[in-house]
Amino acid sequence: MRTIPLLFGTASAGLLRVSLNHTALDVSGAPPRYGNPKCPCIGLDRVGGLVQADLGGKMAPYPADMGARCEEWDLNMRDTCRGPDMPGWCRDAWCYVDPCHCDIAIAPKVSHYLPKSKYQGNTIYFSYSTCGSTDQFTKDNHPTACVNQKDQGTCGGQPKCLWDGKLKACRGKELVEVCDKPLPVNKYGMNNCHCIGIEDKPGHHEMVIDNKMYHYPASTGATCGAWDDEEHPECKGESKKTRLVLPALVLCRPMQMRRECSTQAFLLHAPNHFPGEAFAFLVFHLWQ
Repeated sequence: MRTIPLLFGTASAGLLRVSLNHTALDVSGAPPRYGNPKCPCIGLDRVGGLVQADLGGKMAPYPADMGARCEEWDLNMRDTCRGPDMPGWCRDAWCYVDPCHCDIAIAPKVSHYLPKSKYQGNTIYFSYSTCGSTDQFTKDNHPTACVNQKDQGTCGGQPKCLWDGKLKACRGKELVEVCDKPLPVNKYGMNNCHCIGIEDKPGHHEMVIDNKMYHYPASTGATCGAWDDEEHPECKGESKKTRLVLPALVLCRPMQMRRECSTQAFLLHAPNHFPGEAFAFLVFHLWQ
């Protein structure tokens, strides 16, 4: 794993520090760092900054790339995950996943660390299984998890859950019926080049512009939006230049860029989407 910083032009959001990821199984048969290819991790990896995680009503700072790769994210971050007597789940790796692109035996579960956040319009889900771990956390520490609702009545009391009549089990809404709905183009980009990242994510990402560090919203790039407006130093107040207030910051695969996204582009190596298909991604602004 290596990290290579890129400096974008002045019309971009600056510099993101992310890593090239490789998703093939290693010779030992261990799970890939970015999850099972049938249920890959989502989010931007190796991004500087902080995100506020909801630990049952108490907010706690986690790294901005929390959940973007398989890692023991809770180790030394929660009070219960420090010291010699920590529970086993503190050392278990997990990551966030897209419930609509997760085809593994153990279904992902709704996250409560980011209860108001979404990925392409859907609730945030997490998975231990995609990282090769056993979920020792949810049963005793996530009472509102859909999987912990044992009948249709209690399942109906959870706004993010639906009762699956075929399986006779409570599951996340996306796993039951939501995934078939198309994404609105004006919010999440063209169908062959969707925005990625996590929206409504509390916290900030670090951007370097002209060798200075700036804080952008942690949701930057998750939806089509003028992300530079009032954030980029040349897009604030009287110094604002209209040409820099761009309507979108989108991340997509190089294949999609070549075919569908013929706009000004900047190479960004490698969030962890579409494992096995591409090791580099493109950040670009759309003028529409």
